[in-house]
Amino acid sequence: LKRYKIKNMPSVLLLGARYYRGYNHSLQGQGSTGSDADFNFIANGFINHDYRFPNKNVSLFAEHIVYASDKLSVTPGIRFEHISTTAKGFYISQPKDIAGNIIETKINNEHRNSARNFVIAGVGVSYK
Repeated sequence: LKRYKIKNMPSVLLLGARYYRGYNHSLQGQGSTGSDADFNFIANGFINHDYRFPNKNVSLFAEHIVYASDKLSVTPGIRFEHISTTAKGFYISQPKDIAGNIIETKINNEHRNSARNFVIAGVGVSYK
């Protein structure tokens, strides 16, 4: 944060960075057939899918508040984002015949990565 004056009016420059690292884990499997809120998997049941989602986000940003008068300010800003998402896990597919019998049980392993970069810009105006 840097405060200074332009033509005897206050101005503020803000520069910053953000780093985020997250981790989610998702399981789906056979559960209770009861009407109560039982979120446990049944014994000897199988897991339909099991995924892990480690994610990262890095951003750099800048804002500049410029006062046009004692009551009016303009704030342009810009932000660069880098987001990296990963999905590692498996899901089970069980195609059935017309009678509803399971033909086969297939475990499908997946590992996906997606990285993207983008820039967000904007301008705010404030009147007090």
